[in-house]
Amino acid sequence: MSTYSNAKIIFGLNTLIKVNHRRIKYYKQALERSDDVDLILWFNRYATHLQKANDVLSGWVINYGAQPASVSNSQEIISHWDQIKDLFILSRRNSLIEHCELLERNALKIYTIAVALNFVPSVALADVDDQIDDMRQALESLRLLKNNQSHELQVA
Repeated sequence: MSTYSNAKIIFGLNTLIKVNHRRIKYYKQALERSDDVDLILWFNRYATHLQKANDVLSGWVINYGAQPASVSNSQEIISHWDQIKDLFILSRRNSLIEHCELLERNALKIYTIAVALNFVPSVALADVDDQIDDMRQALESLRLLKNNQSHELQVA
C-alpha cells in the first residue's frame, strides 16, 4: 500500500477518534451536571462504550504504524458563547437531549463521509460499520429518553 494511502487512512481513523473524544468529553460533562438518573446512567454507559470504540480505532491506527490522536490533540477552542450555551443546555433535560442528538447526527455524518471517501481501510470497515450502527441505536435511545420511555433504553 502506498504512503499516500496509509496517510489518508491514518488521517481518516484519527479524525474518527477525535470525533469520539469530543463526544466522550461532552457526555462526561453532561453526566456531572445532570440530576436525571436515566440520563446519568445513559451518559455513563455511552461514554464508556465510546472509549472502547476509540480503543478499536486506535488499534487500527497503530497497525498502520502511527500514533492515535490523543485527547489533548482533539481539544477545540471553545468560545465563551459556547461555554455559556452549554451551561444552559446542560441544565435543561430536553435541550441536553437535543444537543446530544445533534452531536450524534454530526458524528454519523462524519463517519459516513469517511467511509464514502475511503478514509477507512476495508479491513477496518466492519468495526466502523458497527460504530455507525451504535450511533443509530444511540439516536433511538435519545429519542426514547426525550419521550421519557427510559424502561426501553439500551446502549449498544
